Amino acid sequence: MLDVVEDLVGERDPASLSLTVCGPGLESFALQQWLPQARLTEVGFCDHLPAGESEADVVSFDLNDAYHPDRWPAVGGQDVVLLCEVIEHLYTSPVAVLECLASWLAPGGRIVVQTPNSLALSRRLRTVLGRPQYGGITGFTPRGMNPNHFREYAPWEMAEAGRQAGLVVERSDILNYFSTQTRRHAVVHRVLEQMPAGLRQGQTTVFRAA
Repeated sequence: MLDVVEDLVGERDPASLSLTVCGPGLESFALQQWLPQARLTEVGFCDHLPAGESEADVVSFDLNDAYHPDRWPAVGGQDVVLLCEVIEHLYTSPVAVLECLASWLAPGGRIVVQTPNSLALSRRLRTVLGRPQYGGITGFTPRGMNPNHFREYAPWEMAEAGRQAGLVVERSDILNYFSTQTRRHAVVHRVLEQMPAGLRQGQTTVFRAA
């Protein structure tokens, strides 16, 4: 994720940057360490945000409410809006979510969406074996609300959602960026790197205004 942001902001003065992370997590902490002078905003996809864990401005907003433009928070002038491993946890249409995020962009701003690839080899194998692609819907965790995955998307579905939201795909990468901490995962990643890109586990899409 950081390498994508680096490509987008280039050599701009960090103090001039406004960045938004949807869903407090490791991305916001990483950005604070890397760009401490940038103005960072966290937008929560539920009302249960961890307190006292970040120096960013925190805006409590459930992204499932993106269906209601009158509820959108006034988070304007953003150079980059990050939606990393969040959209699959929402039951709201990705079109509505992207329309909401697009309203926060400064001229020339970008939206970065990172989410699992629903057409990954692992997902296909689970279907063939008669297993659910992902776990059941859950509720509260010690970190707040995490309902697991309502819906995962194919790369072409993300692109189409962006088009319907008035956005253009500037970049689309299908990569294996999930954990390789175990030997089994490392072997799977090496095998997947030799197969068609569409079978890889994750996708990162960069949108800009049309």
